[in-house]
Amino acid sequence: MLMLFPNPTSDYVIVRTEQQAIIAFMQIVDAQGRIVLRQAFDSSTKTQIISLANLSPATYTVNLLDVKGALIDKGAIIVNR
Repeated sequence: MLMLFPNPTSDYVIVRTEQQAIIAFMQIVDAQGRIVLRQAFDSSTKTQIISLANLSPATYTVNLLDVKGALIDKGAIIVNR
């Protein structure tokens, strides 16, 4: 289960997962399917704080991926200012 909060948000989002699979990367994708942010994900903590300061107001998809790039989980966030 992927939890994203606060949502809607303006500056950051906390990404938390209870997945047992090893998650290697987190990516944020815009409505046109462009990857606007991709970074390593620390599976040992299962929680990361992600800065959204460089993103324009919109709805984005957050994908959690394994080392081969396979989708493990996904959710949506709304960025507003």
